[in-house]
Order: sequence, then structure tokens, then C-alpha cells
Amino acid sequence: MILLRFLSLRYWNRHRGAWLLSTLGVALGLAVFVAIQVANHFVPVLFAALPDAVMGALI
Repeated sequence: MILLRFLSLRYWNRHRGAWLLSTLGVALGLAVFVAIQVANHFVPVLFAALPDAVMGALI
């Protein structure tokens, strides 16, 4: 019963600050997750291309 009250719209209308912080927390967590996934994808590719870029600048 406590969970149902916590999930009701009436509860969140009365506690808009908590709703806002919860929403921002989820959005921030999702943004951090996506940023880490993008970095994990591109960093190895960039490090593989780094020696060619450095050697190309020296020649």
C-alpha cells in the first residue's frame, strides 16, 4: 500500500520538488551512461589512429 501511494500522481503533485529532483537524477544518470558508452567506443579507435597521425606529422 505504501508503494502504491508513493507512485500515485497525487503524491507527486504535492511533492513537485521531489519529482523534479528524481527526474533530473534519472536524466543525468542516462546522460552519463550514454557519454561513457560513446567514449568507450571512440577511444580505442582514436588511439589506433594516433601513431599514424604522429608519424605523418614527422614525415
